[in-house]
Amino acid sequence: METGNKNDPDQASAIATGKGVIVANDGIDDLAGNPNFVRPDGSHVVIDAADYTKDDSDGEYYGDASSIAGQGLVVYDYSKELPYSGLPAGCTFRIKGVAPDASLVDTNNIDTPESQNGEGQTTSESQASPGSTTRSWSNTPT
Repeated sequence: METGNKNDPDQASAIATGKGVIVANDGIDDLAGNPNFVRPDGSHVVIDAADYTKDDSDGEYYGDASSIAGQGLVVYDYSKELPYSGLPAGCTFRIKGVAPDASLVDTNNIDTPESQNGEGQTTSESQASPGSTTRSWSNTPT
């Protein structure tokens, strides 16, 4: 639970940071060069990207990925991000994801093992064991 007290050790953001978690997100390779996906130590949030200079941050993928593992290090100005909003310059914001220590990988970089009948193996969320915290995902359409 978020208590509003950033020094409270029981806050969810202090306990669950995403450390050691890899999240697959479609289109993330196109964002590998975005400065909000570089950690304070210089390491990349996006792993296994072909080009760490690529930054196509104008799409939905950016919002999705930022909500997961955005670092909150870049200061954005509403007047520049939403130029027709009429908001004055100097009104700023940062985007920090709910799991800033997680790593992101593009779904195109995931090899889905084939089943005995030659089709990709999939497990839907509803097929996962009740109460289980692990899920199998596939980039193969079901």
